[in-house]
Amino acid sequence: MTEQKRIHILEQRCQRSVYESHGSQYRGLVPSIRLMAIDGKDTIGKCEQYFTPEERLYCGERISSYTARFTAKNAIMDILEQDVPWQDISIGSAPSGKPFVTLRGKAEIARLERGIGSLSLSLSHDAGIAVAFVAGQHQEGSDLPIGVDIGSTQRIKQLYNKHGDRFLRRRYSVDEIDYKDVEVEDLALRWAGKEAIIKVLGADTWRRSVEWNQIGIVERENDYTVNLAGTARFEAERRSIAEVSLGIVKDNDNPIAYAIGK
Repeated sequence: MTEQKRIHILEQRCQRSVYESHGSQYRGLVPSIRLMAIDGKDTIGKCEQYFTPEERLYCGERISSYTARFTAKNAIMDILEQDVPWQDISIGSAPSGKPFVTLRGKAEIARLERGIGSLSLSLSHDAGIAVAFVAGQHQEGSDLPIGVDIGSTQRIKQLYNKHGDRFLRRRYSVDEIDYKDVEVEDLALRWAGKEAIIKVLGADTWRRSVEWNQIGIVERENDYTVNLAGTARFEAERRSIAEVSLGIVKDNDNPIAYAIGK
């Protein structure tokens, strides 16, 4: 199987998962997840066609940033249910690094016709793949706290081999760790889940500390429950988030996690 085909199948699984879980649980929510290989062939070569001057200034020569925005624009067109000029959709970045969506022209008209009140966006890229999670709400309102992350089993394996139990104690809760039988694939999907949850909490991983081992992910029959303690719970309360809903699409190499706060 080619890498492009593998990514396409993973994207289809993500789309099915997010519609079956979040799409049905949250009335008035229209979600979409898109993935794309980071190779630059379809983005950098047609940079002026796809991206606004502001986007090109921000991205510079970072292929991963262009690809993530290109992927997000595809997801937004899914929600709008029509193709619009690429530059009518602009992906900006707040000082905190959080991405946001600005629509103009035909994209804005499509939003109004579709009855979409607001669009929330989260981006991630790792292991040569970019992923975008977009959630449209039919009602007007504040930005919905969402997060997405793509994990790398190979990278987690390297971290565990290098740091051992110290890595486990710092990044995982007591209930998540089985020191006698460590499954790297399980560590990778939980890592992706924690990254997505941290984005929901609006916490900068390095500047506003959230202890990773205070985010617990409990799995029961492929359904995930999020338990927050300490600084993680403080961040949730600070943003008036009572609960975080988490979905994870398992993959031996690149698990995908997406989360919504409510």
